[in-house]
Amino acid sequence: MKTLPLAILEPTLSAVISGRCTRLRRIADGALGKLQPGDRLWVREAYYLQAAFDSYKPTTALSRGAEPIFLYDHRRTPCPAGTGKKRDARSLCREWHRRHLVIEAVETIRLQAIADADIVAEGFRSQADWIGAWNRGGTICGRGRSWADNPIVIVFDFRHVGSPVPAADLPATGRFKPAEPPPSEAATPRPAVDRTPCPRCGVRRDVGCQHYPRALSGCERVRELA
Repeated sequence: MKTLPLAILEPTLSAVISGRCTRLRRIADGALGKLQPGDRLWVREAYYLQAAFDSYKPTTALSRGAEPIFLYDHRRTPCPAGTGKKRDARSLCREWHRRHLVIEAVETIRLQAIADADIVAEGFRSQADWIGAWNRGGTICGRGRSWADNPIVIVFDFRHVGSPVPAADLPATGRFKPAEPPPSEAATPRPAVDRTPCPRCGVRRDVGCQHYPRALSGCERVRELA
């Protein structure tokens, strides 16, 4: 069972969430070309971050505690004050995703064999609108393969799940390493105390004598200078 990313744009995202769209297609020779029933796709959505994170890459913003503000949630209402620039769906970090698809059936066909019913189900008003969205590229298309090329595409039926893929089922990315905790005081080796007796008077060196004066600590040196 594989778990892969899939970017979904509007108006298709709304159609997927509402349940109207249960079938999508992508270039068959891309990363999704070997999908099988039971595989899962975690959904990438367009989003914003707080304006304070505008200069950061998504992974850096994630490591600094940023949280996404999803475009879908504000498609009809203004974004909160302090929201930064819009970010492409394909840049969404996996740690931020909030929904996924479970693949139920897979087949390959030519792109131009798409049915009118599928175009409407994806939220488009006409074939011309759908073709325009495909040809504009981005995340609906792959590798610049236009409608006129009529490439082979993989068509997959799916079930939408309105929650992230369980963390335990996700492959490790190795992208982030948890910060190592500072060594505990008990684990930090301390310099050994020199208790060797002075060969002339017998006083231990950690106590100090006229022959081997004890080294002063930082606090003691400050007091002596005062």
